[in-house]
Amino acid sequence: AHRTFDGTLFRCSHVSDSLGGLEAQFSVFVPDAPRPWSQLPYPDDATEFPVLMYLSGMTCSDENVVTKANAQEHCANEGLIFVAPDTSPRGSGLAGEGDRFDFGLGAGYYVNATEEPWSTNYRMREYIEDELPEIVHTHFPTLGPDAVSIMGHSMGGMGALACALRRPKAYCSVSALSPVAHPTNVPEGSSPDVRVSLSRFLGSDDSTWRCYDPTKLAEDFHSKHSGPPPPILVDVGGDDEFLKSGVLRPMEFVEMCGHRGIPVDFRLRAGYDHSYFYVASAIEEHIGFHASHLDV
Repeated sequence: AHRTFDGTLFRCSHVSDSLGGLEAQFSVFVPDAPRPWSQLPYPDDATEFPVLMYLSGMTCSDENVVTKANAQEHCANEGLIFVAPDTSPRGSGLAGEGDRFDFGLGAGYYVNATEEPWSTNYRMREYIEDELPEIVHTHFPTLGPDAVSIMGHSMGGMGALACALRRPKAYCSVSALSPVAHPTNVPEGSSPDVRVSLSRFLGSDDSTWRCYDPTKLAEDFHSKHSGPPPPILVDVGGDDEFLKSGVLRPMEFVEMCGHRGIPVDFRLRAGYDHSYFYVASAIEEHIGFHASHLDV
């Protein structure tokens, strides 16, 4: 554990049932509660906080955001626990999982793979939605499952939006930095080649990908069945190379939300690219957005 910004950053590991028995790692920042604490378990009288989960992009692990984005400072100021999972299972030894930056290790797309040999270990949706939250609420001083928001960057923005639109009652708010917002519409041969990667995980019939595509989920969203959507903030840099190449497609998501009556707060930041320089510049506003909806 590391003391940082009036709180403690933990890096945790455990054997994951969702990921087929592989070891998984995640990072958690906890503001002082109310005094510094650097080991588990937390005392019974610890202050309890809402949770903000952050899903990272391709090639990242849980460590990128906590070492590059300054999220801990802003979460300490707002009184939020910050949870950063890994981007894929690791250690399966499957042939080909480390051959491309856009598939496999560091690029699990937060899906439950249905195709062999990936379906046993690559179950990041189940891990993010079920297993990891239970671990966090059990071992850290949270306010419980009714006080959780979610955000992500790039591939993680795709994952965060998809999680929130699939299960709108599970999250108090959702935001996305430069999300892959319409993956089924990304041109074949793009870099990253989102379509090839998703087909390897989920099969070639892209109609089965709808539950992971934020724009398709917005198209399918029915408030009378699911309840209202959580508040949504989408953010992208105007000079993002993946915006220009047609990988991100955020306006297609925003337009679909408009058609379906789903409110979206959209930011286009002039001059910013896709890097963590952009993430670090925008994340304070995003954390403040979530804090306002988590009632802190």
